[in-house]
Amino acid sequence: MSHTKPLIYIVEDDADDRHLFKQAFAAIPGCQATIFASSDQFYRHMLSIGNPDHLPTLIVLDFNMPIINGGELLLRLKREESLQAIPVVVYSTGMLPILEETLRSYGAYACFVKSIDYREMEAMAGTLYVMAQELQHQAV
Repeated sequence: MSHTKPLIYIVEDDADDRHLFKQAFAAIPGCQATIFASSDQFYRHMLSIGNPDHLPTLIVLDFNMPIINGGELLLRLKREESLQAIPVVVYSTGMLPILEETLRSYGAYACFVKSIDYREMEAMAGTLYVMAQELQHQAV
């Protein structure tokens, strides 16, 4: 994870939300964000990374995804020795306290309520970028 700037991976199955995320992260100078359309595509990519220096600084997962939801994907990441140290944020439209407690027990670094409009998505992207910067500085 030795990037000059933090690298953020986002997993979001909704095309409209992916588009909003792309716009929001593109508005942050120097931000490196890669967005995956499915949990399966993302997980296969993560397992294919051979060099630890190419791992992301922060992973952001949508909770409500088909086939493998964000909670199950979080558990899979935390079971992989080469991936378990990467901080993972999970977000959902309905982040109830019991869901947040469960996700944190699975190893989530943080939990967010999913943004519903572009301004909120921009604010969330900014928060995630600052979080990734702080995590990167802690790792150095």
